[in-house]
Amino acid sequence: MPRSRSPTRVPSGYEINPATGRKRKVCPQGKIRSPKGYCVNAKKKSPKRRRSLPEGYEINPATGRRRKVCPPGKIRSVKGNCVNSSPRRRRRIRSPVVVVPSPVQVEENPKILNIDGPVTSVSLSDDNHIAVGYNNSIKILDANNGSEVKNLTDNKKIVTAVFSPDGQFIASANGDENFKLWNINSGNFKTQITGDSDNININSLSFSTDGKFIVSCSENSGSINLWNVENVLNPSLKNPYSKKLVRSMKNIGETEVTSIVISPDNKYIAAAVTDNDLCYETSVMVWSVDSGRIHYELENIIGERCETVAFSPDGKYIAAGISSGREGEEVIIWNMEDGDGFKILKTNIRDVDNTVESISFSPDSKYIVTGSSDKTVKLWDVNEGTVIRTLEGHRNSVHTLSFSADGRFIVSGSRDKTVRIWDITKSFDGKRRLF
Repeated sequence: MPRSRSPTRVPSGYEINPATGRKRKVCPQGKIRSPKGYCVNAKKKSPKRRRSLPEGYEINPATGRRRKVCPPGKIRSVKGNCVNSSPRRRRRIRSPVVVVPSPVQVEENPKILNIDGPVTSVSLSDDNHIAVGYNNSIKILDANNGSEVKNLTDNKKIVTAVFSPDGQFIASANGDENFKLWNINSGNFKTQITGDSDNININSLSFSTDGKFIVSCSENSGSINLWNVENVLNPSLKNPYSKKLVRSMKNIGETEVTSIVISPDNKYIAAAVTDNDLCYETSVMVWSVDSGRIHYELENIIGERCETVAFSPDGKYIAAGISSGREGEEVIIWNMEDGDGFKILKTNIRDVDNTVESISFSPDSKYIVTGSSDKTVKLWDVNEGTVIRTLEGHRNSVHTLSFSADGRFIVSGSRDKTVRIWDITKSFDGKRRLF
């Protein structure tokens, strides 16, 4: 007779998930299991008190969102803009985006690398290796010839994967409360870090340029945590909060964080934040690494969502890609001036009906490359605010991209299951390199 299987032993505090047959933690007292499998509060949350309006703002009665009060001498137009009160105001005609001849020679037939699933992230090391996140794997490729160097296998879907500055480790997240540090040489993950109980959806990671810190953020809980990499790799420290967590950023509130990055001088953390208490207004917020407090809150962005944010390598600019609903996509660049914080440098870099999903600066900070839902990669001149090149070929939205450290390549990853390597080598006169 066949031997009967003994029932699975379930540790204290766990239960069997009837849908998957795997064990999971029991919901704590006062919480229930949601249809998606999360532990949520059993009682409906009481409505939160609306924050008081900052000085110089008012509520738009049509949308319920806040807007700036019109300055003296101006009135609110039918379209909601602040216009001169004089009846002889000439109608302003908005000029379209100017596309100038490109000073950049870009290879029209890029290297196309087929991936076994939709690409969720690409990251480049200084020696031009590409870490491609897709499905449950991280594939490391050589950007020079497209060959596979190594393949790291996880047990969950990869949401993001980034190289450490020295190229020895890769940090990855799976969209849950954990993130991992992988040792590239051994091909195994070195350690797994579990965030706090609210940090249940880590979706973005960023290393400091000296490799000493890594910052993580959660899209659904709004938490932003700074970790000490040396202590994270120390196997003798079992408790994640025992010298591993340096600090959590403060004054975040009920927000969603979609993208995060550390400044090149390692002094600031910038994040794309959507405020759920203020009618889902989006802004780019900057925290001080030393204090964990808000250092700047850049001008509020009237739009549906900010998907991506990036520092320029020289630390002078912050760029953010915005989805503005019916107004289309928008890239906003802020200039950092000593003592005056950030000011808007360009505001009308726009391409209607698309969403900017990824953004990256060139090594000399003169150019920006963006990936959009219209399946294109665009190269922008920062000073002119114009598109100088549009690269086509992807068959689905360009979800992730990056400049190489030496400026030779633009690497783009798409949901069409391909990675494309665009070679930027020389100007049209054939005499000099762009970077």
